[in-house]
Amino acid sequence: MTNEMLYIFLGIVILIAIGLFIFRSRPMKIVQTKEEKREEILSGYKKQLQEALLPLKDDQQTRINLKSKLLKNISYELSRNIFFDQSEIREIILELSLE
Repeated sequence: MTNEMLYIFLGIVILIAIGLFIFRSRPMKIVQTKEEKREEILSGYKKQLQEALLPLKDDQQTRINLKSKLLKNISYELSRNIFFDQSEIREIILELSLE
């Protein structure tokens, strides 16, 4: 009877140790706040706009047309995003249009 109790106790300890090892070995997810996610999205759009317009420094007309298309696309994407409402989208597009 004591051997059976010892094996049961040892089995429970081993299962707990395995469970703790598996639980602690998983990488921890970094959860972003709403503001951090918004800033990440905005910086991505700014970078996209700058990279697209950089080769067109000399050709103003093509630059304006491309910028207009990009801003329309960004506006559409932002309108589909849950983090932004219409007034924020207008502010963002205005800010991006000044760059």
